[in-house]
Amino acid sequence: MNLNGKIVTVFGGSGFLGTYVVRELAESGYTVKIVCRNPDNSKALKTAGYVGQIVPVKGNITDYDKLPELVRGSYAVVNLVGILYESGKQKFDKLHAEAPGKLAEAAKISGVEKFVHVSAIIDAESKSLYANSKLQGEISSICSRRCRAFRHSCP
Repeated sequence: MNLNGKIVTVFGGSGFLGTYVVRELAESGYTVKIVCRNPDNSKALKTAGYVGQIVPVKGNITDYDKLPELVRGSYAVVNLVGILYESGKQKFDKLHAEAPGKLAEAAKISGVEKFVHVSAIIDAESKSLYANSKLQGEISSICSRRCRAFRHSCP
């Protein structure tokens, strides 16, 4: 058992890409906290690590007030949240554009050392709502992680 004692909190860890990322992090010795709306969706991933190494936690990336609590104590935070189409409360602007910046800010104020935001290959000139929301998420997450003195240069 080669656990390094570091916690990586993964948002979107129960999704398609997330399952691979969680397994790789566990194999690399990290304790992985998977934040998802329905922790039952990630129960199968618990067997990808040692007992207690992969921990599903109930949470929502759009519950901004709770983000600092969800990431506190983490060495790194990974954002893999994404939707391919809008449905109900699941909107591109909220999940792709706004939430990444809020998560990056929560990670910053909670002392998280590393922040990874996974987006998509996009064309900045695209008229796609999906592509534009992903681009805005990249911008907001980058700007939120910068020193406050440089925030004026961010949109």
